[in-house]
Amino acid sequence: MIDQVFGTEGYLARAPGYEPRPGQVTLARAIDEAIRTGKHLVAEGPCGIGKSKAYLVPAIHFAVTAGKRVLVATSSIALQEQLIRKDLPDLARELPWSFDYALLKGRTNYVCLEQRDQATNAGLHEPLMREFVEVARWARSTETGDKTDLPILPQDAVWSRFSMTSDMCPGKERCKQHAECFATIAKGRASQAHVVVTNYHMLVLHLMHERRVLPPFDVVIMDEAHELPDIAREFRGFSVSRNAFFRLAQEAQRRGESALAAKLRDVSSAYFDTLKRFAASPYYKNMLQGEVPIDLEPLRVVVGEFTDRCCKSLLVDYARTSIERVTAAAQQSDENTVYWIDVSEAGHAAYRSKDVYVAEFFRRELWGNTPSVIAVSATLTSEGRFQFVRGELGVPNEARELVVPSPFDIEHNALLVLPEGMPDPRDPAFPDAAAQQIIRVIDACGGRTMCLFTSYESMRAIHERVARHYGGRVRILRQGDMARNVLADEFKRDIDSVLFAVGSFWTGIDVPGPSLTGLVIEKLPFISRSDPVLLRMMEKDRRRAFVDYMVPRSILPWRQGVGRLIRTRRDFGVVVALDPRLTTEAYGARFLSSLPQMLRATSTDAIPFFLRRHGVAA
Repeated sequence: MIDQVFGTEGYLARAPGYEPRPGQVTLARAIDEAIRTGKHLVAEGPCGIGKSKAYLVPAIHFAVTAGKRVLVATSSIALQEQLIRKDLPDLARELPWSFDYALLKGRTNYVCLEQRDQATNAGLHEPLMREFVEVARWARSTETGDKTDLPILPQDAVWSRFSMTSDMCPGKERCKQHAECFATIAKGRASQAHVVVTNYHMLVLHLMHERRVLPPFDVVIMDEAHELPDIAREFRGFSVSRNAFFRLAQEAQRRGESALAAKLRDVSSAYFDTLKRFAASPYYKNMLQGEVPIDLEPLRVVVGEFTDRCCKSLLVDYARTSIERVTAAAQQSDENTVYWIDVSEAGHAAYRSKDVYVAEFFRRELWGNTPSVIAVSATLTSEGRFQFVRGELGVPNEARELVVPSPFDIEHNALLVLPEGMPDPRDPAFPDAAAQQIIRVIDACGGRTMCLFTSYESMRAIHERVARHYGGRVRILRQGDMARNVLADEFKRDIDSVLFAVGSFWTGIDVPGPSLTGLVIEKLPFISRSDPVLLRMMEKDRRRAFVDYMVPRSILPWRQGVGRLIRTRRDFGVVVALDPRLTTEAYGARFLSSLPQMLRATSTDAIPFFLRRHGVAA
């Protein structure tokens, strides 16, 4: 079957521009074998091998011939859209097997009919009032209820008045409009499909709720699998602030309980204002340890009044969950959970929580309950081994491993520059030194440079210095100045431009060709040492938390960042890593050994010589 599809005379070869890729065939064979034999597989497939079709083809064949369903879960909306709008439609035309596919999103992506009928614009200001009117008009006429079909992207403050979170949904028994529910209809369509595409939040929710959220499936393929552990930590945790109780107050007001509404607002404001003061006191350091010294009883009492007097409200379960979460955080009731106080830029305090370890959850609920689980990503190994990801995901010992080599000649087409003499990133001299190195890269590459930063603060500081140097002679795009997709498109279009970016640009941008000739990485992408999960791990064993968690966890985004440079066989370019710890600290060797073989230099002076070898004049 694999030969019939991927061979030089195969089904895919009938599409224009197709060329067989050995790495794609290797990965497809391994996935096909794992699915057919009911085994698990962990596979690293680098950029350029055609990973999505390598897993979709055997998945489709198995689903059609065995009458089973395959779930494909990913972390990014971009990849889900690519699968649904391009890869699966292409395969539907190219393959001889008739199959159905569907995209299933979380409940909050769909209009809730109950919320729509009760939605008001109370408390909204311009331009949110205009957004509300447009969403309300659309919500009355839409056939899908899908947020992405809206002609605008509404603010959360507006959309939340038309949507329903899964923990607030009353379900089939208590919702009068369940049969017409857009989310229910979407799930029904997915239950008839051979291949269902969804996100990791939906997968985790499904595993947490006795496998009742998604349609039954026999195979799970997890693309971008390295993202799943942190998503699970976040999603299995919670955030609860006074807003939860203000929502109850709105409901009480709607039911004519004005005194109760005022009491809910007053008591919750008093509690969370006190929590904010506690967070600023010497008794609190980054995470909660020991019972919070704030009287919780007044809040419990007023929530009890709400559940008694508004017992027929859809928000009763939400009210109980909210007070249970406040209690759990105040008392730190779960040993595998870390709790902390988060104070927003607007000055509002919230309790937050995350799981510390999720491996046992996945081992029990995912690997142990699914005949075949396939975990794939461009970056699953640290120092050439799967040990870290296996530990994070709870991968059973019997799962097979596979690393598919890159199809690109990175050894000759990429130059890694580690400039000598750079100050430590914590040194006040670092921003000036980094700006000077970036200017040299931009000059050598004629613009055409992307600079990746670990924080907005450092990006802004260095951007200011570089922009001042050029005085407008070089176009420097900066994340935050325009929408992310617009920023990426503009960088690709304006070939000689420069891009300063953080966060998702380490993993979520594909810029083949000359627009990206120089790639600067400001610092190693370590998580903050004040991260609550890391702090909890360090409580048990400080050295092991750093060596076995912090370093390998940071190697994955480091590899993703470096991987932005070479995206096609024709690409070439330079990576300039400004963090001197790569050569001055022992763990730096672990980062360097995780990269593919490439040419190296210790000065940006080598860049013009390298580019000249590839036909680019200095």
